Amino acid sequence: MGDATYARAKELLTGEERLQYLRIPPNLSEWELSVYFTLSQHDLEVIQRRRRGYNRLGFAVHICVLRYLGWTLFDVKEVPAQALSYIAKQVDVDANAFASYGERDATKYEHLDEIWKEYGYQTFTFGEYRSLYRHLFNDAMANGDLMHLIQNAIGFCGGIRPSSHHWIRGIPDSRLPPVFSQYRAL
Repeated sequence: MGDATYARAKELLTGEERLQYLRIPPNLSEWELSVYFTLSQHDLEVIQRRRRGYNRLGFAVHICVLRYLGWTLFDVKEVPAQALSYIAKQVDVDANAFASYGERDATKYEHLDEIWKEYGYQTFTFGEYRSLYRHLFNDAMANGDLMHLIQNAIGFCGGIRPSSHHWIRGIPDSRLPPVFSQYRAL
């Protein structure tokens, strides 16, 4: 999977196209905010286990980023103010507190591990990769548009946008495969 796979993945999309799958747009619609950034009662109970406000907010943001993009805060470099404010209001923490989140390197890792366990997220397996490959093969032969194929792959996996947050079809609450796995299937 090493550098050769990643190098091939780089060739399939331009830098701007790759960034589209790694960032949250600055102006989300009300629908997107309500679907991907609204925390459930269960979410709030899990979030409240953290003592400090900035950790509650960071944990909440991590949950929402996973739901929206299928990536972690390690992959997403910026959370737009609109989304951050929307989340902060729900956990009753000032949005500026997010700047202090993760000052201790291990915090984000510990939180991510807890989120995966709490919500039953799973790693994209080889069997799921093969299912995705089979699903995309005929479409790829009929349609050479790479962006269409990527959207099809995301949709097949349960979507991040615009589908629900059950991310791998048939496996509730698992993780969307890394982009390079999707590229390899393409």
